[in-house]
Amino acid sequence: MMMMLTSVSRIDGVGFTRTRTQKRSIVTASSSSPIAGRSERESTKDALRACIANASAPDVIERRASALEAYYTKNDDAYVEVETNGTWRVLYTNAPPPSDGTLGPLRGESFQVVDASERRYENVLSVPPESWLRVVLRARYEPMDTVDATMWKVRFEDVTVRLFDRFDAVKKTFDPNATTRIWQTTYLDENCRIVRAGRTEEAVREARARGRKAKAGDEDDCLFVMVREVPWWELPTGI
Repeated sequence: MMMMLTSVSRIDGVGFTRTRTQKRSIVTASSSSPIAGRSERESTKDALRACIANASAPDVIERRASALEAYYTKNDDAYVEVETNGTWRVLYTNAPPPSDGTLGPLRGESFQVVDASERRYENVLSVPPESWLRVVLRARYEPMDTVDATMWKVRFEDVTVRLFDRFDAVKKTFDPNATTRIWQTTYLDENCRIVRAGRTEEAVREARARGRKAKAGDEDDCLFVMVREVPWWELPTGI
């Protein structure tokens, strides 16, 4: 358990939470304005989420995400592994299937469950109703730098297709030394996370797919915008 000196303020109805006290300029607005007294960073998060909710074009969402990434500083790097731990729902990605939540004609909800203590995660695709189809990709990761923990090398372990939460229809095991990806955290607070991912470190740094849909098999980088959320399988039943 890690203790941090934080200043937490929740934005009702938005779902993002600011977790660190930072010196940020305050948006100038009249007292009647709905954004009066709110920080520029909070407003930037609101704008990003609104674009995603309205299914804006990829280039518009990219600009909003980049604006939020500008608030992330090197001082935040030490918190990456600890604050990433837990379950995240993917709000938006420009990645190709199935990373975008689609599997053929089916569409589901995508989650990433991170276990920082073991340096492992699961990508879960849950297809409604009742999650009758569930695809789980298991992987382990390791920071590529002992100081900067924002960039991870990911090694896939296996993927399982489960039907009706009862039996495994398909299971495939990967060679962890051959099937790797790069994940870079570019923004992180208690309830919001932005990740840039690619097949190689060069793909992430060259940023070829910014503002468009990434293509499967290409050396494109993918944008993931996530929020911390309790997944359906952890919700109490019988309510």
